[in-house]
Formats: sequence, structure tokens, C-alpha cells
Amino acid sequence: MKINDMRFKKQELPFEELDSGKVYVSSRLQKYVMSTSGHHGYNYVVDLDSGEVFDYDELYEDVFTPVEAEVIIK
Repeated sequence: MKINDMRFKKQELPFEELDSGKVYVSSRLQKYVMSTSGHHGYNYVVDLDSGEVFDYDELYEDVFTPVEAEVIIK
């Protein structure tokens, strides 16, 4: 039997590898953020608490950990 236990594996992704619509934790900001795609193919990251928008230049050396999240809008 092979078991691939990934519970304790930390996956950190650079800004360029974020998938639009997915939720991550920013290592630098220590906040939940969502990756979005904007005009002309530019990607942005939105702070899910404040709504503040960040671009590549602002988060150049940050790394992001994917989290499983469900966004519910009421």
C-alpha cells in the first residue's frame, strides 16, 4: 500500500503562479487574499478582509499558500 500524506507539506507559490478565483494566505501580509485577473491580462490580488487590491509590483517577493475556502455572498 502506498500512502501519500500531504497534510504537513507547505506549498508556497509566487505571484506569477496564482490561479484566478482561488484563495491564498499571503506570507508577507498575513491575510487571506484572492487572485483575480484584470484588464489586458494583468493579475491582481484582493485582500478578502479590506478589499484592498495589490498588483505584482507591490507583492514582488511575497509567497502564497493555497487554502481551501468557500466564498459566500449574501
